[in-house]
Amino acid sequence: DLKLENFVYNVTPGGFLHAQLIDFGMCTTLPLLDKQTGKWGKISGLMGTHAYMAPEVFLNVDPYDAVQADVWSFGVSLFTFVCLGHLPYTYPGLGDLKYARLHQYGAKNLLRYLIQVHNYPTHRELSSDILNVIDVSMVVNTDVRIGVHDMLENLESVVNQL
Repeated sequence: DLKLENFVYNVTPGGFLHAQLIDFGMCTTLPLLDKQTGKWGKISGLMGTHAYMAPEVFLNVDPYDAVQADVWSFGVSLFTFVCLGHLPYTYPGLGDLKYARLHQYGAKNLLRYLIQVHNYPTHRELSSDILNVIDVSMVVNTDVRIGVHDMLENLESVVNQL
């Protein structure tokens, strides 16, 4: 269950934020289908916390790509982190107006809207790079959503700019 509450944070002596994932109670083993491409098998079942669930999990698409679902959940976690604990939406369904906006315009647009219109707080001025990481990880279409390796490269680029 990849969510902000399952990370612990500390600041290193050098002043860097260190995050560690601590709760693996809902983890599952995925079969590696292709070692060269890094393609993993899919899973079934409704798992996780609604506010962090990828749309394909919430809608019970069977089976779904758990790795891509975790990319979405990480994007929600990052969104919530930069907004000082404010979630982007209540649940990933079109009945939730914030989610509907995300679905139509993307996470970057939703984040800007929530900051400007609803006064969502943030840590500081957000770089376009961190906005882009959030945006590409919270793409509804799993075929277009960023992969884990590309997301890690983008995050490394963000960290190197700090």
